[in-house]
Amino acid sequence: MPPATKRLASDTAATSKKFRSAIDDSVAEFICPITQELPLDPVTAEDGHVYERESIEQWLEQKQTSPVTNLGMGKALFPAVQVRCVIHKLVLSGAISGDKADKWQQRIKEEEEFKKIKEKAEQGDAASMTTLGNFYFSWDFSSKASKDRNKAYQWYWCGAKHGEVRALTRLGQMRHCVVIDDNLYTTCSLVFTTEAATRGDAKACVQLARILARDNCKVSHKTGWNQELKQEMTKRWYEKALKCTNAMGGIAPDEDDKEEANKWLRKNASVASTWKL
Repeated sequence: MPPATKRLASDTAATSKKFRSAIDDSVAEFICPITQELPLDPVTAEDGHVYERESIEQWLEQKQTSPVTNLGMGKALFPAVQVRCVIHKLVLSGAISGDKADKWQQRIKEEEEFKKIKEKAEQGDAASMTTLGNFYFSWDFSSKASKDRNKAYQWYWCGAKHGEVRALTRLGQMRHCVVIDDNLYTTCSLVFTTEAATRGDAKACVQLARILARDNCKVSHKTGWNQELKQEMTKRWYEKALKCTNAMGGIAPDEDDKEEANKWLRKNASVASTWKL
């Protein structure tokens, strides 16, 4: 390679390194000090730093200090629209890459999906009501920005009323009403879970089997409920979970449900199967 070409290549590499360093330094100013992530909804607080809105709002509900300086700070927040635009352009152009950029893009994707699902749910689509509940509860989604269990419960309730069996299962998993039996289960959650299981949701069947299999599921000789019957009932629901299908409104087991059911059934192969599923 001629000397002039080598110098040009060296100068180009040095210039590229300077630009990369400048970009990295600029991006560091955009990282939320609380989440240590690129913010989706950036705001500027009274201390002059950029934060994820939800994170700094939660901080200021508990404290009256800056997360960065630890000095006193008011609650005024100002939308950092330009910061959001810059982050968007840098990520999409590839100027920002790596784990933080990947997480930011995933959250953007979920935010767009959330808006579409919410619109369909509000228009009366039952499946979307359940999915919207999942967003608010953060089932199966990486973003925690929209987490709100009360809203999740409300949308699961709407989905259940519209006939969604998985919404019933989610209501049962939330254990949201009158507490009984050492604060572990609730009257309403057992009602919801049992109905979902009888309607063919494998996850609800697994949940019932899990409840029955636990040590704190009491055995009472006064009612004829003994350890042998407890084992038989547990086996019944695990076996039923494996037989659930997506036909006729049911929901087949996912891989986690299959693994849990098969593991228990192998370990308890000697337990009698006395129920016709």
